Amino acid sequence: MMEWFNTLQTRERYLLGAAAVVVALVLLYTLVWDPVVSSVSRLEKSVAASQRQLVWMQNASAEIRALRRSSGGSARVQRNVSLITAVESSAKRSGVRQQVTRMEPQGAKKISVELKKVNFDRLISWIEVVARQYGASVAQFSASKTDAPGLVDARLIFTREG
Repeated sequence: MMEWFNTLQTRERYLLGAAAVVVALVLLYTLVWDPVVSSVSRLEKSVAASQRQLVWMQNASAEIRALRRSSGGSARVQRNVSLITAVESSAKRSGVRQQVTRMEPQGAKKISVELKKVNFDRLISWIEVVARQYGASVAQFSASKTDAPGLVDARLIFTREG
């Protein structure tokens, strides 16, 4: 290979060297630089989306705390009503019953509820009603935002002692 290179004229050697540098730069760009830049861009977008979701969750958490503080505990707990009846009737009164897609009792002291595209504020208010009026607590809760602002898909499990 070196013999062949040495047989070339000086101008051809410079041209071949310049072509090798160009090829090396193109390879460096396509194999290293472009993937790194693309990855950084994708991660920046992911961080921004996560930050927006964190702000949304912090606002929801603050609203939950405010609702807990403002409820004062003056209502009488109705433990004589079955948990499924309490959840069903309070869902109707709170305006979330139409968004309930599944309500499954798990014994006398536990009920699983799924809601689709429910207003988050109404959902939190309803959970507060069930807790204050019927002495139930939320054992598990998960919510995911939907395409519509203010609406979530939620899954929760209410439990009641005694």
